[in-house]
Amino acid sequence: MTYQLKITLQEIDPPVWRRLLVPGSITFAQLHDVIQAAFGWLGYHLFGFEFPERLLVMKTEDMSTHDYWGNPLDYRDPEKTVISTLLEAHDACLYTYDFGDGWRHDVVVEKRLKRSKRGSVPICLGGARHRPPEDVGGVGGYESFLRTISNPKNPKRGEMLSWAEKDTGGRLFDPEYFYLPEINRRLAHAREDNVQGELVPTKSC
Repeated sequence: MTYQLKITLQEIDPPVWRRLLVPGSITFAQLHDVIQAAFGWLGYHLFGFEFPERLLVMKTEDMSTHDYWGNPLDYRDPEKTVISTLLEAHDACLYTYDFGDGWRHDVVVEKRLKRSKRGSVPICLGGARHRPPEDVGGVGGYESFLRTISNPKNPKRGEMLSWAEKDTGGRLFDPEYFYLPEINRRLAHAREDNVQGELVPTKSC
């Protein structure tokens, strides 16, 4: 099974979104890697997936699931849970990246397709706009950042643009920037390439 997913970052207008094809055989930890590559996130914060009465989150020694979600009825390990086990029964879930800034992404299953031939997924079919810079301070911090860089007279504009180069690879930050071939080059590093045809994540994602 291959899933067509539309993933949209909440509370950003105009929206930042990606449409992806992903294999159903990957784990939620690997889906996290795919989403990171598709949006260009840098991958150094914690993440979680939420379904009705189910939670998948990476635990650390100094954090428990209770710290952020109370006492979920069903906790599952994202490294051991294959996405088809939940996406067959649910049409949507919530993906959160960085529990500090709180980047919440709506994940919607648009289509369930017959499995694509090996090596053809994951792939990005479309999308719009650049995601906010890492560690910008959530939605409110991003709005302040945009006001700063859009005002040529703001004395902090140059400093903020230089700071955001960590997120652009040296380009001038443009919230409207979207280049599909660049995204698919990043996704190519996470293509399924082992003998079972399961996606193998790489550190580059």
